[in-house]
Amino acid sequence: MKPNANQTQSRYISINSWQLDIDYRLLSRGEIKRELEPLIYELLMYFIEHNAQLVSRRDLVDAIWGGRFVDDNTINRAIFELRKALKLPHDDVQYIKTVYKKGYSFQANIEHLTPAQCGRDKTAQGMLEMAGGHACVPLSNADEATMTTRKGIQHWVMLLFALGVISASVLFLAATLKLDLVEPKLMQHETLFWEKGTVIAPSVSFDKQWLAFSADQIGDGRFTLKLQNLSNLKVHNVNSVELTDTYAVGWATHSPVLYFQRFFYSQERSGDCELWSADFSAGVEQANYQKLLDCDTSYLMSVGSVDPANSIVYTKYHYRGEPGLSALVQRNLRTGMEFQITSPDASGKGDYFFHFSHSGTKLAFLREKEEKSQLFLANVDGSKQQKLLDINNFVSRVEWSDSDQHIAWFDALSASLSQFSLANNELVLQPMRTSHPLQSVISGNHDSYIAVSKYRDFDVQRLQYIAGEVKAVAYSDSMVDEKLVAPFYTKRGSIYLTEGQDGTTIWQNQRRGEKGYFPQHQRK
Repeated sequence: MKPNANQTQSRYISINSWQLDIDYRLLSRGEIKRELEPLIYELLMYFIEHNAQLVSRRDLVDAIWGGRFVDDNTINRAIFELRKALKLPHDDVQYIKTVYKKGYSFQANIEHLTPAQCGRDKTAQGMLEMAGGHACVPLSNADEATMTTRKGIQHWVMLLFALGVISASVLFLAATLKLDLVEPKLMQHETLFWEKGTVIAPSVSFDKQWLAFSADQIGDGRFTLKLQNLSNLKVHNVNSVELTDTYAVGWATHSPVLYFQRFFYSQERSGDCELWSADFSAGVEQANYQKLLDCDTSYLMSVGSVDPANSIVYTKYHYRGEPGLSALVQRNLRTGMEFQITSPDASGKGDYFFHFSHSGTKLAFLREKEEKSQLFLANVDGSKQQKLLDINNFVSRVEWSDSDQHIAWFDALSASLSQFSLANNELVLQPMRTSHPLQSVISGNHDSYIAVSKYRDFDVQRLQYIAGEVKAVAYSDSMVDEKLVAPFYTKRGSIYLTEGQDGTTIWQNQRRGEKGYFPQHQRK
């Protein structure tokens, strides 16, 4: 869900004592940080937009699920997950109130904050968060008035204090974690997938020849699976099935076998989930597809194999009867027998992601504990488990370097690549400078990275009467953000501003469908 026009400059939203970073779908409260899955984030944004209003289940279906059929269990699960995300121990605040037979009402103090109110650049902000600081602290009206009268002195005092905190935090982290900070690096980039739409869940094969990702190209919230050859950049559709969402969840280590998860939302099969494999050894057009199992979960799994003909390892949910708790399980594909290779306790969400080493002898896996991630190392059968690192926030995935000497992940909070050395237990942070905020980063071929930028893309729509009803019709939906429409609309068209990689430009949209921009008015 996109913020309304009055909120496009607000990156942060204060929700009582919580703070929401809408660029990274991250809830923060002190040291507690919770990354929201896309559906739960959309639900929260809808409730924020309709704060203190009565919202029916029909309203939710229309706004969040695009009006398509969903059963009550799907809605109940989404409400439950959002309540759990906002819940803290010993906190009796009830954000979402159920109104009997009518729907729900979201009750919170909401404040939209601009980046200027946060007063920190992104790199410094990330380091403060690593040290346990707040990402952004909202200011009351009284605070703003005080700062206005004393801003000359307080500006420099706070600046020196922040620099002192950053320096002390960096020194402390370097002493305890062998932390090495590398100078920010300006990343050169090229576009791999240039069609309009939303791209999520990228996954690269171990030989770095194939990129799998899911794309919503028409804006209806339905994701199809794509496969791209990284040599010639040709994109293929993978086993498309109507009324499903499909996501890549892993690869085999030594063969071009992709694992993908399919969610059904038809009236007959709403809530069903299947895990499939696709073997591209004979080529994409001659791929061998095989259904592996039915999965009773609404979460994305992590799947991989060192012997794809006989077995897989995957994250199995409903561990110990808890719907959101998962453990790593090895499954024999010939007999269907399974045995557990990790044993998380019930104080967190369990083991949610793993990645095999290129040698196929080790696996690195992530365990969520107290809203943070823990990094573990083990043999492929789960033996000789060793905790390597407590990460001071939540990370969604890790991966091995080509040499199997390092384990790396992308820290979205500080926009940095983190690399942990198995040889000397050293953690190296490499800040990334890019033209767009990044949602996720994975390694590509030839010392390159594959990145997915943030979701938001604001478009211009035109309201017009259709069959006696006022409907929104697409007017300009380019890959850049259409920011401001000129306050006039003539027979020749309209003029508006866009913001993209080339900075801010002025565009004209003519009635006969032609579009053009005025480069002489471009501002970098």
